[in-house]
Amino acid sequence: MTNAELLEKVKIGIGITGTYQDATLLTYINDVKNFLSDAGVPENIVNGSESVGLITRGVSDLWNYGTGSAEFSPYFIQRATQLVYKRIGVIEVSSSPGTSTGKVKITVSDNTADARYRYSFTEKIPNYNDDLSGWAEWDGTSDIMTEGNTIICVVRVTAENRALKAGVVNV
Repeated sequence: MTNAELLEKVKIGIGITGTYQDATLLTYINDVKNFLSDAGVPENIVNGSESVGLITRGVSDLWNYGTGSAEFSPYFIQRATQLVYKRIGVIEVSSSPGTSTGKVKITVSDNTADARYRYSFTEKIPNYNDDLSGWAEWDGTSDIMTEGNTIICVVRVTAENRALKAGVVNV
């Protein structure tokens, strides 16, 4: 998400229109993002759509500087703490011989009609919310051509190809 997109969402969230306060709001947005990063929230979550509400809350907390205090609310601190511990979910992945030589049949534990998957020949599991647009698409049922590889990482992704859950299997 770009700073301009985030700025617009924050302005909507706290009810500010026009551009007069944009510089101040951007300063607060950056301060909140730095706070989250320093607290240990993974960068892909800080810069993703998942943190928009929290950043808006943080900016709102700081916006009230005229009242004599500029501190984060208990809700902000609690949600930031949750995001520090947000990690990728786990899916069970198994394999069996495919319908022809060089292909493998993959089965995942959470396959539903609306599930979207990506895969790569790696044992490295991505971080939660990583962009996997560069990974190969998989429909959840078709055989996968192994291309001589012996390890496949399968990841359930969002509509924007962001990692949600992952598992690795030896084929």
